[in-house]
Amino acid sequence: MRNYLQKKRKKEVNIRVFLILSPQEDLLKNSKAKQELVETLENIMRICQEKIIGSLERTKCHRSNDN
Repeated sequence: MRNYLQKKRKKEVNIRVFLILSPQEDLLKNSKAKQELVETLENIMRICQEKIIGSLERTKCHRSNDN
């Protein structure tokens, strides 16, 4: 599992570096890069949603315990 996460982080870093170094027009022409960007953004959105939902659930539990 740890290896998988390290590889995934490395891939995400590589994508970020690619985005910084490549002109926008080239990115649009490169469908693989575009797909990887979309997947990365979807992962970021999913992680954010999970964190928000988890935070809301913890807040809800704390509030119900206070009553």
